[in-house]
Amino acid sequence: MDADDLPDGAAELIEKVALKNAVEHGGEAQAGPVVSALLGDHPGLKQDMGDVKPFIDDVVDEVNAMSVDEQREDVLAIDPDALETEDPNTDPLKEVDIGEGEDVVTAFPPAPEKYPHIGHAKALFLNYLLADRYDGEFILRFEDSNPLSVESEYYDAMIEDFEWLGVEFDDVVYASDHMQLFYKQCRELIESGDAYVADESAERISEARREEEALLSRSNSVEENISLWEEFVRGDVHDVVVLLKGDMEHKNSTMRDPALMREVDGEHARQGQRYSVWPTYDFQTTCLDGEYGVTHRVRSKEFELRNELHRHLQELMGYEPTEIYEFARFEVEDAIVSGREIRKGIEDGSFTGWDDPQLMTLRALRRRGIQPTAIEEFVLATGLSKTEAKRPIDELYQANYDSVIDDASNALFVEAGVDVTVGDTVVHVDSEASAHLEEGMTYESWDGFRFRYLGSSSGERVTEADASLDAVTEGNSRHVTLVMPDGSRRNGDFIVDGDYEQDSIVRIKHAGFARIDDTAANTLWFAH
Repeated sequence: MDADDLPDGAAELIEKVALKNAVEHGGEAQAGPVVSALLGDHPGLKQDMGDVKPFIDDVVDEVNAMSVDEQREDVLAIDPDALETEDPNTDPLKEVDIGEGEDVVTAFPPAPEKYPHIGHAKALFLNYLLADRYDGEFILRFEDSNPLSVESEYYDAMIEDFEWLGVEFDDVVYASDHMQLFYKQCRELIESGDAYVADESAERISEARREEEALLSRSNSVEENISLWEEFVRGDVHDVVVLLKGDMEHKNSTMRDPALMREVDGEHARQGQRYSVWPTYDFQTTCLDGEYGVTHRVRSKEFELRNELHRHLQELMGYEPTEIYEFARFEVEDAIVSGREIRKGIEDGSFTGWDDPQLMTLRALRRRGIQPTAIEEFVLATGLSKTEAKRPIDELYQANYDSVIDDASNALFVEAGVDVTVGDTVVHVDSEASAHLEEGMTYESWDGFRFRYLGSSSGERVTEADASLDAVTEGNSRHVTLVMPDGSRRNGDFIVDGDYEQDSIVRIKHAGFARIDDTAANTLWFAH
C-alpha cells in the first residue's frame, strides 16, 4: 500500500504525527502514536491495518533518519501549530471533590481468583493515589468469600505484583477473616425485619425479581427467620439463602431483595471447611467499608447500579456512607485477561503460564520489560472518564519507550545469516545484512572486527573498513533465545554494549526493546 491508496488526508496525517512524535522524543518517532492517531481519524482502516502498517513503518524510518531540526522544520511546514503545547488538566483525580482536612480512607478489593492483569492496575492506582494525595490510609482488601475460586497462590501473586508497581499498603485485610462480623450483621438485619431466609429455588427467586412479585417466604415472621438462620449456619438446612427486604418493584433490579448470605460448600484457601455460609459481594463489601471507615472508593462503573444498594445497606447497619466514584471499564485492544480463558489456554498448551508473553497479566508485562511507570501512565491517562473505549496497546509501548530509553544499553541480535570465516575467526552476519554482502567490500562488525569479503562465506582481515555491518564475531557473542510477544521464539547471536545482567533492558538494533530474563539459560523477552 502507498499514499495514493489511503483516504484523503491520511498520508499527511501519518507524516505529521510521525514528525511531531519524533521532535517530542529526541528525534526518534514510534509507530504506536501514529497508528492511534490514524485510527482516531479513520477508524475504517483498522481492518486494513495489516497493509497500512508497513507504510507507517516506512514513514517512521524516513523521519528517524532526519535530524531533529529537519523534523521540526517539516512538521511546522505541514501544520504551523503542530508543536504548540497546551496545558490540559491531566490529573486523573480532577473530578474528586474532597475538602481540606477531610479524612480519607480508600480500599482496593480484588478477589484472589487469578493473577492480576493490567485492568486491576487502574483501580489500584486510583485508590492508592487518592489516599496518598490527602495523607490518608490505603487498604488492600481481599474479597475472598467464594471458597470455590480463591487460591493461596493468587493472594501472594497480587501482593507481589502490586508492590512491584510501587504501591504501598497501610493495611492488608482478608474478608474471610471477618466471617463472625458478617454473621452478626446478618442476624441483626433479620432481627430488625430487614432481611429474611428464603427457601425458594434460585430459579423461583430470579423469576420473582423479573416479575416484580414477592416471594412466599418474605412473609415469614422474624422468629421463623431467626430459627431458619440458626439452622442454616449450623448446616442443618440447605438450599436456602438470606435476602434483604428491598423493593421487588424497584426500577433498579439490584434493589429487588438482593442476596446477603448463601451456601458455598468447598475447601477455602484460608479457612478450610470451617464455614459453609458465605456473604455475597454486596454484603461483604459494604460491611468491610463500614467497619474500616472507608470514606472513598474508586471503581469500574460496571458496579454503578449497586451504589444505591450499598448506601442502603450501610444506612441499615449504621455505617457512614462511602463516597464512590466510577470510571469506564478499562480494556486494551486484543488483550486476553479472562481468568477462564487463560486457565483453559494453560491446560491445552496455548499458554505457558500466567506470565505467557501473549497475556496482559502484570506478571507477563513484567517479564517483557514493561515498567511500572509506563503501566501507571497508560492506565491513568483516561482518569475517571466514563466513556467506553478500548485502548491501543501501542500507547503502553510509547509510555514504556519513554521509561526505558535513557537507561537501555544498545545491543545487536544476529539471526540466521551467513557465517564468514576469516582465518581463525567466524563472523556471524545477520540474515538481512547477508543479502547485501558484496565481494571485495570491506566491513566492520558490531564488535570492531574488520574484514574484506571474498565471497563464498570467506574473508581476509583488514585494518580499515568501508561500511559497518550487522555482524558479530563468535568469541564476543552468546547464543540466545528471544521470546516474542506472540509466544514464538527466535534464536540468534547476541551482543550488548554494556553489562549482560538479568532484568536489564536492552535496545536491539532494528528490532526494539527487550529484557534479559535469564542469564544462565540465555533468554531475553521482547518488549516492543
